[in-house]
Amino acid sequence: MEFDYTKVAGVISTLAFTLIPEYEELIKKISKELPKNKKFVIMDLKLSKSLPYWMMKFLVLFARPFGVTLDLANKKPYKSMQKYFKHVQMEEYFFGILYICVAWNE
Repeated sequence: MEFDYTKVAGVISTLAFTLIPEYEELIKKISKELPKNKKFVIMDLKLSKSLPYWMMKFLVLFARPFGVTLDLANKKPYKSMQKYFKHVQMEEYFFGILYICVAWNE
């Protein structure tokens, strides 16, 4: 949480943000401290709306060694990005299991 965001070109997180317990507080802090027009990018996993739930449970078995559990699906950093940033773009991949969300302020 303690970091001088004013000296960075941007912030990127890959497959890790849902593992941070206070992720919403951190997103809020980044939105306030990241310089204007600098990008904040999260790539992470989420529940798919197009795949059946049993398939999601099955797929989690392969990711479990990396700390992935279905309860992480309740965490939605992309929603927090929409709440705290003026501009947010999101794309989903692999039937909606993976997303990349980019946010910035002017």
